[in-house]
Amino acid sequence: MSSRLFAGRGCSFLPPPDLAGHVHTTDSPRRTVRRSREDEAREDTYDANPGGGNMGILTPGLAGPSTAASMPRAGILERRASAAVPDQAPRAPVARLQCGVQSSLARRSVAVIVAHPDDETLWCGGFILEHPAWSWYVVALSRARDPDRAPRFRRVLARLGAAGVLGDLDDGPEQQPLLPSDVEDEVASLLPRRAFDLVLTHGPGGEYTRHRRHEECCRAVVALWQAGRLETHELWLFAYQDDGRAHPPRVSGRADCRRTLPEAVWRAKLEIVTGLYGFGPESWEARATPREEGFCCFSSPAGAADRISSDGVPS
Repeated sequence: MSSRLFAGRGCSFLPPPDLAGHVHTTDSPRRTVRRSREDEAREDTYDANPGGGNMGILTPGLAGPSTAASMPRAGILERRASAAVPDQAPRAPVARLQCGVQSSLARRSVAVIVAHPDDETLWCGGFILEHPAWSWYVVALSRARDPDRAPRFRRVLARLGAAGVLGDLDDGPEQQPLLPSDVEDEVASLLPRRAFDLVLTHGPGGEYTRHRRHEECCRAVVALWQAGRLETHELWLFAYQDDGRAHPPRVSGRADCRRTLPEAVWRAKLEIVTGLYGFGPESWEARATPREEGFCCFSSPAGAADRISSDGVPS
């Protein structure tokens, strides 16, 4: 089986499954179009070009209802249980690639740690959809008690073939800074174990101008890795920027790995944003959903910490 290249600096990935015919359609009950609280501040700033996003959490131990009947067949997006997995060391690298994903059919263990339910889809949803055989665990640090987002997040997990959990950090519009130790403890408490093959999280600049919780999440994950409270072969930071709201978030020139998603995969990702999360087609989330995904890749905590320092993100 040949591998495809994540364009840019030579990061190879397993060929994605053919998702044609498996794009989630609107055969679900009629939905209410939602406007996010970010829309009022941003919707007049960007052109209506598909481009990024924001979300994430399940109450610990709360599993969503079974949706097996509506899932694609042939294991394209297999449903996984959300039970915690025993603590174990990451697998040894197999045919290590430049950006860290192992070129092997073996099941990889991957944690996606984000600030909100929808960030997992906006910034790396295509990557998740293209690797259905891997074991995915999504941690979103807020909205556990949100009566709208929490159930939507559970349905998204089922669509992505992932397990996951929501936290309950403050996500008010004031965006008051949180203590770094509080964010770190929240992340550590929500993970089902300490060790993963790969971890993905926000970049130090938070993907767009500006969301403090994204930045705090990034710093917390790197700090946990430095302290040995989180173990992984590689950490990938989302690599997007909007140049001070000049355009929708797009892959940064500093990205080590970048890939333009095939049409069917991008459509499946966009349908999660507009269908399962319920954002309207003209919402910021829908317009910002990027077809190209990008990451900065690190194999050591020191390298990731240096990136945070060099970017000079305000606290």
